[in-house]
Amino acid sequence: MKRIARILITVFLLLLLCAGSFEAYTAVAASNTSAEMTELEGSVQVKRAGSEKSFKAFVRMKLDEGDTVITGTDSRAVLVYEDVEIIIPHSSVVVFSGLKKSGDKETTYITIKSGGVGCKVNKKLSEGSKFEVRTPTAVMGIRGTEFYVQYRNGFLDILVGNGRVGMRYNLRRNGTLASQAERIVERIEEMIEGPNHVGLPRVGEIAPRLDGSPNQESYSRFLEELALWKAFINSFGGPDKPDDGTSEIPHNESPENNTEDSDIVYDQGDSGDDEDPGNQNFREVIIAGQSAEMPYDGSEKSLSDIVVTGLLPGHRYEGLSYTAPVGTDVGDYDGEFTGEVVIIDEASGADVSASYDVISFVAGQLTITPKEVTVTTGSAEKEYDRTELTEGSASIEGLVAGETATVTATGSRIDAGSSSNTYDINWGNTNPANYTLTENLGTLTVRPVSSTVMVSIEGNTQTCPYDGTEQTVTG
Repeated sequence: MKRIARILITVFLLLLLCAGSFEAYTAVAASNTSAEMTELEGSVQVKRAGSEKSFKAFVRMKLDEGDTVITGTDSRAVLVYEDVEIIIPHSSVVVFSGLKKSGDKETTYITIKSGGVGCKVNKKLSEGSKFEVRTPTAVMGIRGTEFYVQYRNGFLDILVGNGRVGMRYNLRRNGTLASQAERIVERIEEMIEGPNHVGLPRVGEIAPRLDGSPNQESYSRFLEELALWKAFINSFGGPDKPDDGTSEIPHNESPENNTEDSDIVYDQGDSGDDEDPGNQNFREVIIAGQSAEMPYDGSEKSLSDIVVTGLLPGHRYEGLSYTAPVGTDVGDYDGEFTGEVVIIDEASGADVSASYDVISFVAGQLTITPKEVTVTTGSAEKEYDRTELTEGSASIEGLVAGETATVTATGSRIDAGSSSNTYDINWGNTNPANYTLTENLGTLTVRPVSSTVMVSIEGNTQTCPYDGTEQTVTG
């Protein structure tokens, strides 16, 4: 008879190890970023956001949102922003009106008051990102390309080397071009594919419909006709780069020496504001409506200030008003000009508007951004006992006065492990779009049973008479 020995086995019970995991919930707030000046030629000035004074730029200088770059007649600036190379040629006034980043989403707005901007976007923009170049007559949206935008003498030209540029502009009822500041009668949206060149006339002139399909002939012809753009393409090492690696037109070429039939406009400031405007090659007045970004606080907001650049000493403007609509909720509110502008000589009281070649209008924008609020839930822990673990404490902080929302903790856990104490929000009459959530979530932790469990295993026994056969016992 064979007897199976009693075996004692010690088992440490691990119940559903790591059945849960921590879940992190964090809201990424948008933050301002900076462009960096990498190359300078000639006279380059920078005007900080909100300042009326400009100062000399320098290499490795940081450019922030709202800063303005001003280049002279023999000048050029090269900047890097994220993965974008930006070239600002001579005689340009360019504002970095939006430089923001939230996670992998980037929002970039570059406003050309006069002159040009070229960009080489070295990567495809992530979903939800924006890269726009704005002028008084059109807005260009970029998705990854090499392109150049020029706004001089009231004319707009776009040269797309590679990739695509989305373009939108407004027409009046009679088919003439409207400025971006006017009420929209008909909005035109075109996709310009490179290689191509397209252009728009001055405000008030008939604007033909654009053909955005690739056009190598137009692209090449414009490179020949406008040497400034060829110089720009050469800077990026484009197909028309001269063998010696230099531009085919020097940056300091004067109007008298320029024999090309082009719209190259030379700097309006270096020759001095004391000279008679009739002796200037070109003079442009830029009338810009106020732009501002304000956080949501439940109150009504509006803009009305006007900033004018380019007026000669002793001149002022009359007859124009500006307003951005009253806004309360989060969003963008475009400003509008009303009235007819007249430029007056203060000494004589005479209308001297004719002394200026172009009077350009740049409408601003009121942007109301979400207010940050914080949701907090409680934490709790216990040893596993087959019952549900919950923690009901929950709160929301940061709502504007008079607005309420109810937060209810919904997290629960039975098995061993940890997880976040989640929640639901009942916003009631509060508009959730006016807020950005930051979450400070508690943790629910169930610990495994810590005691030792002794398990005894005893085999069955059986007695039987010998009969010459093999005997077994089970159980």
